[in-house]
Amino acid sequence: MVTWIIFGLLLLAMFFAVRYAFRKAKRGECVGCPGGKSGGCCHCQRQMDTK
Repeated sequence: MVTWIIFGLLLLAMFFAVRYAFRKAKRGECVGCPGGKSGGCCHCQRQMDTK
């Protein structure tokens, strides 16, 4: 029974992680970057500078 509960929690965590990554990608943001309008994180800013 405990195994099913742990398995269910892992599936739930994976679902929310994929949903989070999909939503960030849909907005054109990097998954590892914090949100906000401060210019993003260092690797996103470098990608924007090269365009």
